[in-house]
Amino acid sequence: MEDLIGAAGEIHAFRWLQIKYGPEIITPANWVSAYSAKAFPDNASYVDEGKGCDISFMLDGCTYNIEVKSSEEDGTGFTLGTSEIRHAREIARKRRRRQREEFFILKVDFVLTPEPKFTLLPNPYDPAHQDRFLIIDEGARVTYRP
Repeated sequence: MEDLIGAAGEIHAFRWLQIKYGPEIITPANWVSAYSAKAFPDNASYVDEGKGCDISFMLDGCTYNIEVKSSEEDGTGFTLGTSEIRHAREIARKRRRRQREEFFILKVDFVLTPEPKFTLLPNPYDPAHQDRFLIIDEGARVTYRP
């Protein structure tokens, strides 16, 4: 069920972005998650699960990285994976980089209905927007030396 919700959310997000920016800007090549290869079998060479976002595109000299978070209902919570946290932090940390690259969360609620709800959220790790988010817990990969 989780896969169905995730795939449906990304399909809705891809179509929503195409309507918003046009199919010349938002192409299958911009959709870099593994779900894209299921929707577009020729897209396998563009898949990059370690990128830290699901859709990435350039507009007016700025690269927009969109992480899609999907839900069956309306909600204000979601989980970010390690690569997503890393990518969002990298962009937020470098002021110059923020001028030419941005990270957003596209929350898609009611994904299994004919009328999903879209909420575009700013980077939760950007100091300018941290008062809008409560980051409860973060995943951590721990290694040690024997």
